[in-house]
Amino acid sequence: MLRKKKTLRGLTLMEALLFLGLAAIVIVGAFALYNNASSTSRLNQAKSQLQTYISGIKSLYSTRNNFTSVTTSLVVNSGIAPAEAVDGAALINPWGGLTTISANSAQPRQFRVTFEDIPRDACTAMLSAGLIKQGIVYQIGVGATLRSVDIDPSVAIGLCSSSANDVLFVAR
Repeated sequence: MLRKKKTLRGLTLMEALLFLGLAAIVIVGAFALYNNASSTSRLNQAKSQLQTYISGIKSLYSTRNNFTSVTTSLVVNSGIAPAEAVDGAALINPWGGLTTISANSAQPRQFRVTFEDIPRDACTAMLSAGLIKQGIVYQIGVGATLRSVDIDPSVAIGLCSSSANDVLFVAR
């Protein structure tokens, strides 16, 4: 009686490389999806923080005809700021930069909210989000360049030319 010898065969080099290549593609895709979701989440969190600051300040100053005394410290101490944005006496935006709130000395019936150190892609998205049309802010811009109309994405890309931008919102 002859027994047939079973031969055990492992993976060939080609099969192993194919498996590793497919695994790398899946990992890179998952990482890209995570980054996109994280970026969208930060942008939504920033818009929510902005709306919270503006509505809270307007409510706090509802019986006054100007915002001359509004400061970051006032927003923190009055409880307007969301807990995740407060770091001691400072306000931190979703990208880790400072958020400053101040009166507009040239226009006492306006105040400013500045998100500092915003990455280029997030800056572009925030400037072109239609916040003026939605009635959330009166003016928007980067640095000293303010606009009173919503900014087209192609223009926003030019305004957000730095890797870390200071995005300014003016409300009234």
